[in-house]
Amino acid sequence: MLFQQIRAEGDRNFAYLIGDEAAKECAIVDASYAPEKALAEARNQKLTVRYVISTHSHHDHIAGNDYLLERTKAVEVMHESSPRKCKKMVKDNDELELGSLRLRSPARSR
Repeated sequence: MLFQQIRAEGDRNFAYLIGDEAAKECAIVDASYAPEKALAEARNQKLTVRYVISTHSHHDHIAGNDYLLERTKAVEVMHESSPRKCKKMVKDNDELELGSLRLRSPARSR
């Protein structure tokens, strides 16, 4: 399993690369203001970006999504409560397959 924090621009923003190195698949989480850094890292490691995931819809988390979606065949993923609609809206405790990994959407506090 790969879990890498990537310094993004802005006020203490980080993107994350989560992947299955054996399957050569990854997800980029909270692409923020420097999606090119996350994409370059995925490509350096020869990983296919399968998902672009945002933990929430604040601009400093989703600013890089369109950049990544235009350059990959990834699916954008957000929680169903997000005002930004995308291809894959997940509910609490939904799982995404990423090679042998299972990424689970946490239950949101109400």
